[in-house]
Amino acid sequence: VLIILHHPPVRLNIPEMDEDNLRNAEALAELVRPHGARVAIACGHLHRTASTVFAGALLTIAPGLSHAVLRTAEPPTRFAMEPPGYVLHGLIDGAWTAETCPTGTFDGPYPFRDAEGGFID
Repeated sequence: VLIILHHPPVRLNIPEMDEDNLRNAEALAELVRPHGARVAIACGHLHRTASTVFAGALLTIAPGLSHAVLRTAEPPTRFAMEPPGYVLHGLIDGAWTAETCPTGTFDGPYPFRDAEGGFID
């Protein structure tokens, strides 16, 4: 099961963002806990990439598509124009995966192997 929420049920020590987290996170934990790793939870809100385990489930927080909230322990919270991205979730052999994918134009792609099949150092 993949549960998709905007507000995460965990704190990341960014006070101005944490105060607007999911209400009743413990109620969600009670629903998720019996199923543990068979559940993944995808969130946004923080415009910052993070992951943890919540009630035995993989929990990911996706980066922003427009800007990134900076990690500041004291207000005021600020943002910066870091590279945007998204998180691609998958279920492979019964295990959840989460791959952070930056968007934009970057150098590459470059080959790993030369014409003879050897690794390029």
